[in-house]
Amino acid sequence: FSGWSEIPATMPAKDVTIEGTFSINSYKLTYLVDGEEYQSSTLKYGDAIIPINEPTKEGYTLSGWSEIPATMPAKDVTIEGTFSINSYKLTYLVDGEEYKTTEVEYGSPITPEQEPMMEGFIFSGWSEIPETMPAHDVTIEGSFTPDTTGFAELNAANGVKPNGKYIEGNKVVIWQNGTKFFTSGTIAR
Repeated sequence: FSGWSEIPATMPAKDVTIEGTFSINSYKLTYLVDGEEYQSSTLKYGDAIIPINEPTKEGYTLSGWSEIPATMPAKDVTIEGTFSINSYKLTYLVDGEEYKTTEVEYGSPITPEQEPMMEGFIFSGWSEIPETMPAHDVTIEGSFTPDTTGFAELNAANGVKPNGKYIEGNKVVIWQNGTKFFTSGTIAR
């Protein structure tokens, strides 16, 4: 209520009209994110409430806003939202094939997987591994190469070789009891 127009102290010798008016009240609209004020404004009673754009935070997703009235009621309104941490895919590839995949929360430390082992081969080690999980999927790669330790002298020899594995071109050759066995295609793993 905005109050009355001028009121005489005593009744004069004529009719008196005193007028009063109502003005629309304003109330506070507050957005909280994770319990802290993100944005606030003042709206008049009955004004349409148009939700603000959701805030962004690297590695997190806003859970959405709590209930938002269509119009401003006759009271202050608080709208709440919370961020939830995102998880991203961490994939290890060995020679281009998936070795292991896990989901890791943003910012969590990354502990490298134990290096795989394969008889007759040496693992190259993993490609660069971030210390903590970034806000995107990560692929880490490694590969095997043949362990040629002790093979050079034997590969230079002609004829039958002692039992064992040898590298000839891009194939592993296995000699057993004087017979030569080839793997198909490229170096077997």
